[in-house]
Amino acid sequence: MRKTFNYFALLAWYLPVLIIQIFAGRASVGSLDDWYETLIKPAWNPPNWVFGPVWFLLYILMTISVWLVYSSKASKKEHLWAYIIYFVQLILNGAWSIVFFHYQMVGTALLILVLLIFAISATYLSFRRINKIASYLLIPYLAWCFYAASLNIAIFYLN
Repeated sequence: MRKTFNYFALLAWYLPVLIIQIFAGRASVGSLDDWYETLIKPAWNPPNWVFGPVWFLLYILMTISVWLVYSSKASKKEHLWAYIIYFVQLILNGAWSIVFFHYQMVGTALLILVLLIFAISATYLSFRRINKIASYLLIPYLAWCFYAASLNIAIFYLN
């Protein structure tokens, strides 16, 4: 018997990601033209237009990743733990944008980003126990957050 692709479940898993996307986007859009432009940034800071497409792709990968975990056979305890960690990292992801861009608290945002990196790493490990492909889809997200941390550290020290 062939398992059918569950579009509804995939869309349902995208909903929390979309909410974070909207809040993070709203927090950052207003600051990109004003406050963010006045900051001294490191030489490796990309142009502003890069951030939107990169985050969109990362959010899509996160959604597919958690959907793969949802679609996998694992114990309820494994799923519950994976979902808890996933939602913690998702909340930290949104919190970073709000704290960095809206409140303009670069140092506090850096602390949130460190917690986010740990949460993504924990999500990776919990997803890996359930579905290896799901965990691999989180690697670009983790790499981007390390890159973002280097930018956040540089902006903190340069300003």
